[in-house]
Amino acid sequence: LHLTNVLLYALCVLAAFFCLRLLLERSRWKTAASAGIFAFSLAALFAVLPSHTETVSNIKHREEVLALLFGLLSWLCVLGPRAGQRLWSVTLAGVAFFLAICSKESVVLLLPCMLLFEWVFGTERSRRWWPFAGVALSVLVYAYLRLSALGALLSPTGTRTFFDASVSLLDRVLLSSNTFLEYYVGDQLITQRLNPAFSSPFVIPHVGDPGLAEILSFLALLLSAALALFLLFRKRSFPAFAWLVFLVTAVLTLQPVAIGTGGAFRLVFTASLGLTCCVGAWLLWIGRRAGAWRHLPIVLVIAAYAGVTIVRMSNWEDDERLFRYAASVERGDPMATQAVAGTIQEPERAPERLAMFEESLRRFQNAPLALDLYPERALDEYSVAATEVGYSRVDSDPSSAIRLADIGIDLFERRAELNQGRFDSNIGGPYYVKALAQRRLGNVAAAIVTLETGIALTPHRGLRVLLAELQR
Repeated sequence: LHLTNVLLYALCVLAAFFCLRLLLERSRWKTAASAGIFAFSLAALFAVLPSHTETVSNIKHREEVLALLFGLLSWLCVLGPRAGQRLWSVTLAGVAFFLAICSKESVVLLLPCMLLFEWVFGTERSRRWWPFAGVALSVLVYAYLRLSALGALLSPTGTRTFFDASVSLLDRVLLSSNTFLEYYVGDQLITQRLNPAFSSPFVIPHVGDPGLAEILSFLALLLSAALALFLLFRKRSFPAFAWLVFLVTAVLTLQPVAIGTGGAFRLVFTASLGLTCCVGAWLLWIGRRAGAWRHLPIVLVIAAYAGVTIVRMSNWEDDERLFRYAASVERGDPMATQAVAGTIQEPERAPERLAMFEESLRRFQNAPLALDLYPERALDEYSVAATEVGYSRVDSDPSSAIRLADIGIDLFERRAELNQGRFDSNIGGPYYVKALAQRRLGNVAAAIVTLETGIALTPHRGLRVLLAELQR
């Protein structure tokens, strides 16, 4: 599975190189030779970007690579020298873009970038709109299928979002702007402190009223977009176009519409192509007076990022190392300690595992704000922590075990309220621990009632086995 992801990523980088070379040539980037060299540098920078480590290493994120790969293949069909002259190129562009949207819907934002490039860098005679017919048709077909299946073009009613439905559009955008700059620019390019557990507060915009930092961040984004548009139409600037590609393909992270997980970490992948191009052009500008050494700044950055990426790859050798890294990156993550504990299964390390669960439980009792940041996730993880600690006390302190099991049950009931009354199989754990402790205290009748209550909520096999044993 991992090898497949690596091969797909390699194809994606290759497609990025060919696409960037054509884009640079059509934007009249000095000479064809320099366009090829610069496109190779940009593709290399994109390939070693440390924030892509999680995308390639995690099976969940294969759709990110597939979406950009098919999106770039579609753009290549449009940019090709014979695009529009033959029906097969139009058809291939449409099919490739349809596959891209099927992989990840947010890739549809590449289409306005394609049209913008054609409008700005094409002349009256060279502009070719016919090749986009297949792409436009694929978007319409997908929109029809989505509307038929879900009844909505955006999010169906009841979709869980990071913001409450009552939060206004302006507040959503303002609150997300600071997150956008810190996470998608600062952490991706500078600090490299991206949380591979995908539960960082940077992923979920902070709640509350917008402050000065949020307003300034929004103004900075707005002014940078206005400046990029000015440079694009005035000077036909390719770096300005690259920055606009980044802003357009990442705009969903500003939550302009309540589309559920719009601020998810994974959206950084497609958008980072535009960001990479902008950074690469800036590095080339820095070395513009160095003559033959003008590419030195971008080569040094590529080498530095490659080193960071190699180090980050080691975090994915096993689950325990991964979650320990996540906990070091985001200490406020309510699931970090418990997640580490959940990966340590060796019997001889049981005390260490239990200590981690107990620390996680203390976090819940001492940091109620975590439930505001991660409501369902925190309730779930802390319930599991309470259940694990309670299980360890069934024999030594059954009364304490019952109290902890009740905490776990209460947390799962609160989670069910958030989740429209639905329970999952984890709910069986607290009932199982409580029944064991009740049996230990000699109250078999109460244990049977506890098990029957748990079974009514979830098809937990352990509850049925214990119930049959007690009934015998």
